[in-house]
Amino acid sequence: DYHVGDDLRFAMPTTPKKMPEQLLVNDAYVSSFNRETLMPNWVAWCLTADHAGGPVKRKGVKFTEDDRVASRYRVTTYDYMRSGYDRGHMVPANDMKWDKTAMKECFYMTNMCPQLHALNDGCWRQLEMAVHRWAKRDKRSIVAAGPVLKNKMKRIGTDKNISVPGAFFKVIYAPNHGRAIGFIFNNEKIRGSYTKHVVSVDYIERMTGLDFFSAVDDKLERQMEANADIEMWTSTNKK
Repeated sequence: DYHVGDDLRFAMPTTPKKMPEQLLVNDAYVSSFNRETLMPNWVAWCLTADHAGGPVKRKGVKFTEDDRVASRYRVTTYDYMRSGYDRGHMVPANDMKWDKTAMKECFYMTNMCPQLHALNDGCWRQLEMAVHRWAKRDKRSIVAAGPVLKNKMKRIGTDKNISVPGAFFKVIYAPNHGRAIGFIFNNEKIRGSYTKHVVSVDYIERMTGLDFFSAVDDKLERQMEANADIEMWTSTNKK
């Protein structure tokens, strides 16, 4: 039987050595937690057609502090209260409806970043829904998402220690078709379609210092990471 962990070697980006990282391995995704920003550097997961749906509801599932993180770095749901920012899921709950444990784990605070509601409920949600459709069509998608950090960032939280990202990235790789694409959204209200925010995976690597899909054949990796053609993804004729 297929297991999501089989794809994690492709899904997990390589983090720069200077970037603080605590790897948190869950049933359905991996989070790279940063004890300085108190957010994930990235989260990575695999979404198959079979897992793009299911009976598990998000209603009643609570945001939970992650007790694998040392207490002095541990974020609670109360750190976001009256901050003006949503607890923005990097791995969306909509991708975890196939399993109760997966749904519970995606509500760990180590999967959250401060995200303006207008983005969280706007273009970011549009892209989440698109990725869901692509996984059903392409049978299997490998996804990574996270914050884009700026030099000077606002901070929120009880001790004002949680960094507020200037933007967010998401990269999607369709291993059955050898194509990848990236998106960047500023952490602000954005009008229009998510399709206006396409960038190459190479560009996101330059912005974040992360290295995606290093387990892929070098020639294919170079080719697909330079591509930023949304038509390859949205065309109804694409199989």
